[in-house]
Amino acid sequence: MTKEENLKLLEALLEIENKILDKIKEQKDAQIKMQEQKILALESKLKSLT
Repeated sequence: MTKEENLKLLEALLEIENKILDKIKEQKDAQIKMQEQKILALESKLKSLT
């Protein structure tokens, strides 16, 4: 393989890696939002009990 072919392959792999990392970040952000909603619901419930 030539240097150019190797570079193109590396660039493609980096692009794939970045897409995967973006998806992971999206999932983590969604999980955090869900946890925040659960906390807000629990806080609300707690306030209604006191």
